[in-house]
Amino acid sequence: MPAKCVEALAAALLAAVAVGCGGTNGRAAAPPAAAPGAASATTARATFVAPNGESGSLEIAATDAEREKGLMGRAGVPRGEGMVFVFDAPGEHSFWMLHCLTPLDLVWLDQAGTVVHLVEAAPICEAEPCPYYSAGAPAAMVVEFGPGEARRMGIVPGATLRVALPAAK
Repeated sequence: MPAKCVEALAAALLAAVAVGCGGTNGRAAAPPAAAPGAASATTARATFVAPNGESGSLEIAATDAEREKGLMGRAGVPRGEGMVFVFDAPGEHSFWMLHCLTPLDLVWLDQAGTVVHLVEAAPICEAEPCPYYSAGAPAAMVVEFGPGEARRMGIVPGATLRVALPAAK
């Protein structure tokens, strides 16, 4: 196979699995400018109820482009907020922290909302190669919170994080 085809295939495979704070099809990209917690006024939102009873709001990353951008370029995530990555099917969805400006808590959930894996305060990554984080088990969603928020809200493996997505139109 020609080298150019191998590169294209490798980039396509990375795009399929690299999501989270800075998935960029395997290539470094300049981080977008965004204010802390800045979300578009048209960004779809979900709600959550944490194991400690606290509730909050989550931006929804449902498309490949939204999942690829994630919280990249954000200076912080306000308390009681985060982002939920919704996938078409459960799988071992990998995340990286390229161009994140703050560490994040990453929470993998099965279809019932049970926490199957948790990475607390995943460190930022300014340049490739960046480590990838995955659950090692199928997950239907992944939620990102600011660092320390998972522990503060009682989110641990085996706990339930209830995420209510808006009804499909």
